[in-house]
Amino acid sequence: MAIVGFDLGKRKSQVCIGTPEGVVTAERRIDTSREALEELVKKHEITRVLIEASTSAEWVARHLESLIVEVVVGDPRFGPMYAKLNNKIKTDKRDARALFEALRLDAFQHAHRRSDQSRAIRDLLLTRTALVRTRAKLVITVRSLLELYGYKPAPCSVERFVATLEECRFRSG
Repeated sequence: MAIVGFDLGKRKSQVCIGTPEGVVTAERRIDTSREALEELVKKHEITRVLIEASTSAEWVARHLESLIVEVVVGDPRFGPMYAKLNNKIKTDKRDARALFEALRLDAFQHAHRRSDQSRAIRDLLLTRTALVRTRAKLVITVRSLLELYGYKPAPCSVERFVATLEECRFRSG
């Protein structure tokens, strides 16, 4: 039975593994991948993990939970979580150890985690926003290029833009 302080990185992560009593049994870097997480959990019989909230924290937390591990996603703004961290030199290894100690001592604050429904709605809205912005930038770019060659498309809605371009073909300068 082991607990883990997990300093999450995009490609590599640092872990500090130990007992609930505070004995550190292993510290190492692992790939931030599903396979590496599965290997880590099996090899060390991990039961509990503390991860600092970040962009990747949700998928890592959900994957670990699917492996029957209790996962705490901690709020990084909660100062006492890093109480034992030496602030002079910040390293992934020291962060992982500080997260291990915070988990052991229950010195963390839970970060908010969205529900599946909330995440799905947010993802759709983010995608829609990106598509609308991209469409607007493309319309502006095409209008600017046409003006370079003396064409002046009439003002119109984005939905009518292609039809307006067809009309513009016959109406230069």
